[in-house]
Amino acid sequence: MSVPSLKLSNPRVVLWASSQTRAWVSLAGTNGETTTQGLDGLSERCAQYKKDGADFAKWHCVLKIGEHTPSAPAIMENANVLARYASICQQNGIVPIVEPEILPDGDHDLKRVSM
Repeated sequence: MSVPSLKLSNPRVVLWASSQTRAWVSLAGTNGETTTQGLDGLSERCAQYKKDGADFAKWHCVLKIGEHTPSAPAIMENANVLARYASICQQNGIVPIVEPEILPDGDHDLKRVSM
């Protein structure tokens, strides 16, 4: 379920946001990597949020860093999900914020993260 995640205001500006990420699910054929679900019905939800005054919305996907991760399928799937999400938001007049999240756990160093 999405909930308002941020409301900022000053005498001239009021911004309202909603976090749209629904659920993380295992990505078949990978070593415990995930992708995000929730694009189904997103256009209708965005249309309603826009009517309710939303200005922007956030979606994030999680990428694990390890010796063999992130895998090419995980990178492609999560990039596609983020791109589809952004497109749907823009079609409904909402500014998309996309966040490919890199998990900080593990024994990787900065060099591995930057690859």
